[in-house]
Amino acid sequence: MPRFDTAAVSRRLEERWVRDVACPIVRPDGTTENVLTLMQLHWCQHGVPTLVERRGEWVSDHRCSEPCPALAIAAAHLEIHWFVITMLEIEEYRRLELAVSKLSPDDPLYAELVNQANYLAAHFVSQAAVFESFYSATGGRPQDPLGHAVAQHLRRGGFPYADIAEMLGCTKEAARQRNKVASRRSLNAFVAAQP
Repeated sequence: MPRFDTAAVSRRLEERWVRDVACPIVRPDGTTENVLTLMQLHWCQHGVPTLVERRGEWVSDHRCSEPCPALAIAAAHLEIHWFVITMLEIEEYRRLELAVSKLSPDDPLYAELVNQANYLAAHFVSQAAVFESFYSATGGRPQDPLGHAVAQHLRRGGFPYADIAEMLGCTKEAARQRNKVASRRSLNAFVAAQP
């Protein structure tokens, strides 16, 4: 599992979002748009900008600066969110593999379980979770791919190492080291604004 407290880091990211970006929206009916939803919306705006008509032309309504600190916080939080989900999917994949190993290929359930396992394996979102799972299963040297990914998102958003350390609950030097390894970010492939 990750080398830091995912709940505490998520809470600090949400607090930073509310402080620097936007408070949750309270609708007329009294319900509140939660912070994760607002983060997802902002992340989506970078990948699929809303088009508006201005002076007869359709242009992007997205007005973020580059680098975008709001996108960095959103991507870091979503990275944790998808890490947790992917780790659960990996556990399910392993259970399916075990079940398949106990069945004969002639069993009618065999093909269905193989298809379910293949589908899961093809759709794991978090590279950090896959990396973590691989190294923990093989007894490889300890890694912290989620910590690296979160720190890398924040650095990509222009945050200094001191701010990254504060949000991750680590030292400034640890924040710097987490940015020196190869990219562990999972979400950048979906976001047009990031390489």
